[in-house]
Amino acid sequence: MKPGLNWTGKELNELLLKLPPEAHLSIRQALDISKPRDTIKNLVGDAQAQALQICDELQWASNNYAGYYLVADKKNVPYHETVQWAARKADVDESIVGTQVTIVVEHELQKKLFADIWGALKPVQRLELLTKIDTGDKIADKIAIAAGSTAAAMSALVGAEYLAGFAFYTTMSSTICMLAGSVGVTLPFAAYAGTSTLVGILTGPIGWACIAGMVTIGAAAWLAHAGPSRTDPKHTVAAVCQIHALKVAILTASGVNIDDLVKIKDE
Repeated sequence: MKPGLNWTGKELNELLLKLPPEAHLSIRQALDISKPRDTIKNLVGDAQAQALQICDELQWASNNYAGYYLVADKKNVPYHETVQWAARKADVDESIVGTQVTIVVEHELQKKLFADIWGALKPVQRLELLTKIDTGDKIADKIAIAAGSTAAAMSALVGAEYLAGFAFYTTMSSTICMLAGSVGVTLPFAAYAGTSTLVGILTGPIGWACIAGMVTIGAAAWLAHAGPSRTDPKHTVAAVCQIHALKVAILTASGVNIDDLVKIKDE
């Protein structure tokens, strides 16, 4: 894996072909081509077939009709450009989208998604989330932060280093679990097996598909379907976040320092 590059369809395909069925299922769920209750028993075909269908659906979600049907090679996703498109739909700062490598743009997209989800939560849900995140009791006056602005909360979380590097992914894990519980979705026990935070939850049976479901109920207007143009930012964002989570899980398991990879680099 070459995380420091702008990814093309080649790098995406190489990743997809190496992934186990559980990971394919998680991306399919993010794209809504598999349902949350599906298992790997519902998958048809080998890794190559899964990679082809995922790439085809990602092209479909991120293109209008004309753009999709003009694509000659459906498996050759212009992945970096797709990530940029999703990030722009989410209003990630253009100075980041236009200058940073793929893994950094993916990371910043997830941070923007977290901020939008936070903004949609009720104060009691925010306080619950802060309590789960702040296990080291680094954040003072959680009640005031939960009742305050999104900007103030993000500042507090950044100051406590809960949105930096690897720690950000444990924060997102807590968010996924809390949101799932708030709408009556129980994450399967397998999601926690062998880990307390990242890999099992973010790459498990629900993963980012769970986040896609949560934002549907009112978290962020920019994740709505794009009307007559037929593009689908919601599921494109969910799929990009799922793919990014899988990258992070693989790299972390290989001993790679994620903090360095996701830092914004000066031009």
